[in-house]
Amino acid sequence: MKKGLRTIPFFVIATVAMAFAFATCSVDDLLADASENGSCATGTAEHTWNTGKITIPATEDNDGETLFTCTKCGKTKTEAIPALGHKHTIANEWTSDEQCHWHEASCEKETHRTDKAAHKWDKGETTTAATETDDGEKTFTCTTCGATKTEAIPALGHEHIMASEWTADEAHHWHEASCGKEEHRTDKTAHGWDEGEIITAATETDDGETLFSCTTCGTTKTEAIPALGHEHIIASEWTSDEAHHWHEASCGREEHRADKATHDWDKGEIITAATETDDGETLFSCTTCGTTKTETVPALGHEHIMASE
Repeated sequence: MKKGLRTIPFFVIATVAMAFAFATCSVDDLLADASENGSCATGTAEHTWNTGKITIPATEDNDGETLFTCTKCGKTKTEAIPALGHKHTIANEWTSDEQCHWHEASCEKETHRTDKAAHKWDKGETTTAATETDDGEKTFTCTTCGATKTEAIPALGHEHIMASEWTADEAHHWHEASCGKEEHRTDKTAHGWDEGEIITAATETDDGETLFSCTTCGTTKTEAIPALGHEHIIASEWTSDEAHHWHEASCGREEHRADKATHDWDKGEIITAATETDDGETLFSCTTCGTTKTETVPALGHEHIMASE
């Protein structure tokens, strides 16, 4: 050793260093130092960690994190929760939009859909027929997934053809349009009737009938001829049969005869005298009407008387 220097023992240096450390460090620094070395500041050998609290949930792609706290000293630590990874199931049913269909993944991520393809539309079915003024509608169905779409059927617009034959009602005739719309009829005018033809003559008790025809379209109509009613004239001359006489009605109906009565015969006139062998004849006349009748006068037969002398 060099002169003037003294050797200081190691334990003295160590003691001075420790005293200096306690004088310059806080209690928290000492606790932290103890924790980092795996021991608890309470003097136990190890921390006592709680069950932890998830502060960041794990996702399919990213780790999560759990925070643990020492139940004795309050020290905390974190541990990673491994990323979940990806799991999904594929639906049996079809899902679709306007253009495509697919089998959806339970995760609903578009990248995991399967069987995605464009719709295959059938020939379509008319669900609403188009009219002259209104569009119709046709429904198409995808033959794969059953999705439907509709398309408009353009309105037909109006077209018609005029008939050459006449159409008529009771009062008018016209040329009909094939569309059947009244506003498109042409040449509509009132009928022009001819003088008519009697097809059933009227009688005293029954109406007759006259047939009229339109001189333009040929339509016909009938009109009744009123029944004639009864008129007759009573003859001034007598009419008679064997038993009666009367004044005849011009209509010839028995119920309209007048003054009917039985004959009033006179006493008669012998117009042929009866003989022994032949009948005679007597003529009787009705004193009212002049009608005559004859009656036979029986033959006299033969009678004689024998002379007594």
